[in-house]
Amino acid sequence: MTGTGQQPADLHFPALVNGLDFLVSAVGSLSGDDGQPGPRDMKYAVLHLQAAAETLLKARLEMRDPALVWTNVELFDQRKHEAGDFKSCGVKTAIERLRDTVRIESTIDPEDAGLRALRAVP
Repeated sequence: MTGTGQQPADLHFPALVNGLDFLVSAVGSLSGDDGQPGPRDMKYAVLHLQAAAETLLKARLEMRDPALVWTNVELFDQRKHEAGDFKSCGVKTAIERLRDTVRIESTIDPEDAGLRALRAVP
């Protein structure tokens, strides 16, 4: 905020914080202004639920190894990662990597109809 004498706001939001924020937003949208979500509320609830799922899966991968979040793990560069200058993997790949690399015992199937539907959200 230039000219105000105030320090600029911290715009660094870790993946876990972002994922949880999207989840809170999705739940808030489902409550609607009068307790009944309208079409716009539903649209944003679905969009934010998709973003929450993807972001939280990637946050878990990042806890194990930041390179696992990258589409191409072999190209991992810490400086680019910290700057957000990379292409990250998708939900299906994140689930597979959690299962195979992090060895999370889970019944999550990357081909689950619900997860496929979330991936299809534009």
